[in-house]
Amino acid sequence: MSAWQNHDLSDVPTGRELLPGGNYTFEVVQGTAKFGKFDPNAVEFRAAVVGGEFNGRPVFISYPDPDKQDWSLTAFKRLTVALGVEIAKGEGPIDYLGRVGGLHFNMPVSIVKDKEGVDRQRYNILNPSPAKN
Repeated sequence: MSAWQNHDLSDVPTGRELLPGGNYTFEVVQGTAKFGKFDPNAVEFRAAVVGGEFNGRPVFISYPDPDKQDWSLTAFKRLTVALGVEIAKGEGPIDYLGRVGGLHFNMPVSIVKDKEGVDRQRYNILNPSPAKN
């Protein structure tokens, strides 16, 4: 008998409470940076809310291929400024994010409606700022 057979999925929630819109402090989660599975030139990492009711809530941040989305370089550079640690000459983004794991930054979060009218979380990766802690 499988462990799955011992569980009733009818009462298992499928949704996740969205973060209310506002400005949150996030921590770069050590060891989570990687190149994208579906876009090998995208940079992805996990951050977690620091403090408050949503402390520890993970968010997933992705910077697209800068050859396809030129704003991606600007957004990533703004993250380095917000973290207060320069990226070293020749250092790649994955190594950099590994080096700054545990550091904090602020980022605006909003709720937007998708094409079907469903509320979605939007992380404003273009406007990170230094953490105020």
